Amino acid sequence: MSRLQSDMIETFPFEFRRVVVSVPLWITMDFYKAPTMVSARDAIEYMRRFARMNEYLLTDELHMDSSVPTWLIVKSGSQDMEQSIHEIIATCRMTYGAMLEAFARKKALDTISPTHIPTSAKDEQVFSRCCSDAYLCGLWTDAHAVYAARVIGTSFMKKQLSNDRVAVGIPCVRLTRSVSALPLIADQFVRFFNGKSFKADGQTKSLMILLVRCTQSGSRGWEPSLKSAISNTAVRNVCNGLLLACCVGMHPQLHPMCRPTWQRRHITLALLESVINTHSSAILLACNSAVKECMRIYLCSLMNDIPAMRSATASCGLGIGLFTSSPVGIANSSLHAAAQNLVNGGEAAAKAIAEARKSKHPINLKQIFINEIQKCMGGELRSRKRTLLTARKFLAASAKFQPIDVVYGPSWVSRGQPTYLEDVCGVPMAMDIARDVLSKNFRMQFIPFWLHGHANGSRIGRLNRWQYQHMHENAPSHRVTALLNDAQILSMFRKMTQNRLSSFISVHELAQSVGVDGDNLQKFEACKNVTAAISILMNCDAESGAKFLTYCKLASLKEKFLAYDLGPRTRKMQLKALGLRYELEDSANIEADLPPHASNIYWCTECNRVPNACVEGGSKNVLHNEVGVSQTMQRVAGLGGDSDIRCARRSSAALRTAQQKARNSITNMVEFVDVECDKLRSALEENGDVCHTARIRRDVKGCSEQQEHVIACGDTPMLKVSLIGKCIRICANWYALCSHCASIMKVDQSMRFGCELSCRRCDLSMLNGGNTHRSVPPAMDTTFCFQGEKTLRCRFCGKKPPSTMSASRFKFVRAPLDATGRNKRLPPPLRTAAYCSSHWRPWVGAAHKTMPMNVILAHISEKAMPVFGADSGRRATERNTIKKAKSTKSTSNAAIEKRMRQRIRMSNAHLKK
Repeated sequence: MSRLQSDMIETFPFEFRRVVVSVPLWITMDFYKAPTMVSARDAIEYMRRFARMNEYLLTDELHMDSSVPTWLIVKSGSQDMEQSIHEIIATCRMTYGAMLEAFARKKALDTISPTHIPTSAKDEQVFSRCCSDAYLCGLWTDAHAVYAARVIGTSFMKKQLSNDRVAVGIPCVRLTRSVSALPLIADQFVRFFNGKSFKADGQTKSLMILLVRCTQSGSRGWEPSLKSAISNTAVRNVCNGLLLACCVGMHPQLHPMCRPTWQRRHITLALLESVINTHSSAILLACNSAVKECMRIYLCSLMNDIPAMRSATASCGLGIGLFTSSPVGIANSSLHAAAQNLVNGGEAAAKAIAEARKSKHPINLKQIFINEIQKCMGGELRSRKRTLLTARKFLAASAKFQPIDVVYGPSWVSRGQPTYLEDVCGVPMAMDIARDVLSKNFRMQFIPFWLHGHANGSRIGRLNRWQYQHMHENAPSHRVTALLNDAQILSMFRKMTQNRLSSFISVHELAQSVGVDGDNLQKFEACKNVTAAISILMNCDAESGAKFLTYCKLASLKEKFLAYDLGPRTRKMQLKALGLRYELEDSANIEADLPPHASNIYWCTECNRVPNACVEGGSKNVLHNEVGVSQTMQRVAGLGGDSDIRCARRSSAALRTAQQKARNSITNMVEFVDVECDKLRSALEENGDVCHTARIRRDVKGCSEQQEHVIACGDTPMLKVSLIGKCIRICANWYALCSHCASIMKVDQSMRFGCELSCRRCDLSMLNGGNTHRSVPPAMDTTFCFQGEKTLRCRFCGKKPPSTMSASRFKFVRAPLDATGRNKRLPPPLRTAAYCSSHWRPWVGAAHKTMPMNVILAHISEKAMPVFGADSGRRATERNTIKKAKSTKSTSNAAIEKRMRQRIRMSNAHLKK
């Protein structure tokens, strides 16, 4: 907020210096420290100034004063003033945010109207920054407005100020209904989008499926996916919060002028929230088109956190590349229109619900909301027709720097967008051209053969050995590449390995590298699509075309198995850790003396399984000291030979199916059957059937990717690759050795300690005989660990933290009310308390927010669970009333006790005589 303040105030009108003069430091500093720096009277004065400037920005008229609620005007030094200081400061900061929001709204309107979005680079930059700044200001305003409302309505207002603060909290994003209050799952979305190796709970996976589904045009399959996802309570709550946030415009994909003021936003939320939460599933399914646009708005904010992935998907022509967000870029014009329609629908629904509640007749609030949203959003066709702005019109508008109209089209995520245009994408890639050439060569021979077999009652789902050799060796692409000698192939291999980005080389660069003649080279430089590039390649000489295809084949093989060198420092640390793990510190050549499974990763090329014992991020957070490989067998070689490890998985159904298809292709012998024109004609007529076409497509893919023989898992040795000093990618997963304990691990973004890869499960006592003074990160549960200090002892018994990273680790919680020991020197937000596994209770985290330390320790010692709220509210009032009603102790018994003591003394004296 400080950066936003400095950037915006510099461009404020001259009247700001006259009305506000300057913004004090406590406006944007920590909310806890603000009451120590300002009085309530000064806060009210600044509130008046901000409100006065806000009115000037909205009306262009500078009034003498602005109205302030009367409940804020209290006498200085009274008890009410001390109790409401936090409320006054929050309201002042809220007014300050409303002033900045009004200025951003005015600046965006001066840039462009809400019915258009700019196309020039300069206007795009200014407008995207205005959208982002206005949203952040609105987020600041809403957070303080909700906090002030909670302070007013809470029952802790008459209690101690510290208890009020702990009970109500502080202004934060989580109090608002906005896109920023939704889960931050950008990292999980990247892993889910890039492969099938994503492992998460059901609710996260259901949300990921919805986010991916909303990137497709047409509504086919959207409603069943939404119905399945909202059966999960967590996903349904996310959809509810997202729909409410879009109905009040709390996201950056909206023109600031279209976002309601904070008063209108809170009124709309108050009217809609109960209706949506009560009839959640029915509303989400009935307004599925609106929910789809809300998910797209949410996805824009997620993609803003991963700009590299957004740029990569945009350059590849994927639909997810369209989802840009401020301030990086401007969202699509149709998404701007959808956001405006959602705001209009939300305000119309709130107005209709307010009027309906005044009537005495029975009303259906759910249907009122659904009708108003559907009026503004409409529905999306199941077909994928492009009804939005065509690509040529977009390019023409961009070339002339004309603003684009904000018009909503349901199927705006389509190939009619400029992101997918070959003219916009530039020169095609060489790998795409080679892929199309090889695919067309195979289909040219296989499809007539498949139709011949289908005409004679045999479906060719797999080629036998002789069919495979004949079809691939006689392909034109194979025959032309066979013309190259070994020296020419080796030259192409060297050129490919020298280029780090060989898989992304353009067709013009590769044509220049293989020596294409000048005329064709100029044509390659001018071509803009794959079809034209293939035509030019066919006109080149045979040697240049063969080199072109050979280079692309080698680059494709390199791309399938990717490895990175981690450098000599990491290699040295890994070798040292391997020596400690296997007690080879004194060995002259540690790498040669190690067992094969210690530093090598194995991979079955048939079932794609990695049998090594490795650390995964989703497993339990305990120490990892396992070694070896699982579900494998060792094949012992003969005298002087090397043994190898093979996969020991049993035959799968897919393997048995492939074997059966191979036997059928040998039995049927379709290649020896005579060709009959009538049967082929009937087979071609059936090609118009959708199911028939799908069978051809599946068989073409299966036969083009098959191997010559059917190979089971144990027929060939497993692939062995060294991991020392390297990071290897296998089946979309990255593997490496931990630099501290040499465990094989799946590399994740969080698996780091400093600049080195770390499994964070290191068993130090196993590595160096119990010496734990190494700088390795502890395997600590982050659920309760707000401040992981090893010096903290157990708050109840004084036990030291565990010396090893055992499973019985300490739990750390916030303790703002604990003012003893180490916490006496720390401010309340930084105070923490630790508990060992014996004295940890699930209710301790909540108790530290409202209860003193002695009460908590007493409950732990008595093995009792506290009743929260017993010291305040109705129970405390009844208890105090009962105490007051009790009569005091009578003092009439004092004289009787005195006489009894005198009689005892007299009797004792008589006995002594």
